[in-house]
Amino acid sequence: MNDSCDVVVIGAGIAGLSCVVWLRKLLPEVDVRWVAKTQEIGGILYHVHNTIKDWVGVDEATGPEMAELLAAWTDERPEALDVQSIRRTDDGWFVDTIAADFVVLATGTEIRIPDTPGLRDGLDEFVFLSTSKHAEQLAGQRVAMIGGGDSAFEGALILADKDATVDIYSRSESIARARFQAGVADSKNVTVMAIPAVVESVSPRGNGCNVASNHGEVEYDAVIVKVGVKPVYPDFDDMPDTDAHGYVIVDAQQRTDLRRLYAVGDVTNIMPQSVATSSGAGIRAAYSIFNELSGLESSD
Repeated sequence: MNDSCDVVVIGAGIAGLSCVVWLRKLLPEVDVRWVAKTQEIGGILYHVHNTIKDWVGVDEATGPEMAELLAAWTDERPEALDVQSIRRTDDGWFVDTIAADFVVLATGTEIRIPDTPGLRDGLDEFVFLSTSKHAEQLAGQRVAMIGGGDSAFEGALILADKDATVDIYSRSESIARARFQAGVADSKNVTVMAIPAVVESVSPRGNGCNVASNHGEVEYDAVIVKVGVKPVYPDFDDMPDTDAHGYVIVDAQQRTDLRRLYAVGDVTNIMPQSVATSSGAGIRAAYSIFNELSGLESSD
């Protein structure tokens, strides 16, 4: 392929796919390159194991099931390229070695894993990142839940329904919705450890693990980590504006503060994050680029 094009779209989730499809529809004469770490369509959907209910016209499906539907729906596949850097030029951008007039950042989020000693070492053995995926496996087990938001409290209730015993470790007062907090308060199977509850290390023990915290050391069968997600993007030589949590700030047309740099989907500060909003963001970015190239508006 040529090392220059009109538009580069980075990311193979819902937002990136949507943007590419609509760019090709609106601007068939424009050279659009779609790149992502792998050619697999779906992005963070592969880590969403609960049922997705907000996609109009599609029956309820888990994230991986939704990703399979998307892959079957289109023949489009991104070029496998793990982009390392994005650099500004006088008249455009360099995405690694690809020169482009426009860049659409659709790199999404990744699950946040604390730097607690032992957590990463235990991944997929006794440390898990999904409650729904492992609920049956953990039925009747003793589980440490790390986190204080909706996912942690809802996950604790899911496990409690499977007769698991769950201790919730949270550094600060819970930010979970009231209905989840009420459910936990009423559950005989869930205990919220006294705040602050700081996990200091996790180590293997037989078929389970030891969790050391400021409350002492406790034996568990498993640990589930639910401390949210974080936005991911390549290194920038000139970083676009972000909010306090690192999400890229965009306007109503998905434009960042930097000329001809757009951002769509979960990597942006637009909430809520969902399948439906990510799809719409990709379409908005495509229309905004179409309008600029058609002379209808400027991104200056």
